[in-house]
Parts: sequence; C-alpha cells; structure tokens
Amino acid sequence: MAATAFRFVQEALTNVARHARATRVRVTARGDSEGMLSVEVADDGVGFAPAEAMAQGRLGLLGMHERARMLGGTIRVESGADKGSRLMLEIPMVSWQSQDRGEKR
Repeated sequence: MAATAFRFVQEALTNVARHARATRVRVTARGDSEGMLSVEVADDGVGFAPAEAMAQGRLGLLGMHERARMLGGTIRVESGADKGSRLMLEIPMVSWQSQDRGEKR
C-alpha cells in the first residue's frame, strides 16, 4: 500500500514537471475512520483531457490505475484546459493495518 501511494505521487509529480507548466502543486494524504487512504495531487497548470490521455494509452496513468485496482482502490482524474489537474488515489488500508499489528492477511 505504501509503495502504491508513493508511486502514485511520484508519477503525478513527474507529469506536473514534464507537462503542466504549473506554478503550484499540492500533495495531500489522509486516512479516514473507514480504513481508506486518500492521496491527492493538485496543480494549477495547463490541464489535459483525461479521457484522451487514457485512450492514447499513456503508461503513467494506466500504471496508476492498475496499481490502485490491484489493491481494491480507485483513481479519479479531474482536469481541463487552463484549469489545472487533480489526481486522487483511494486505497484500503486494511492490509497495512493488519501487518502493522502483526496479523496475517
């Protein structure tokens, strides 16, 4: 779970640096009482068309989706021309919490 969250942030920040022309980026992570980890990366860049990027098979976005799906999580992408982008990861912390307490999955 930790590696998935790290890779999500790493890929999102790489995309911001390469494509967004952003002046600000915000990374937020939080766990909730229902055992979900939410990570958001938001920028004020030029934005992009998420459906178009997925249809073109952009490996970064595809990899994010695949890693989240493997853990029972989801990725949401909101973006538009000159509106910046928000990428949101949500994954269950159940496996991580169990390991932290020494329990078997």
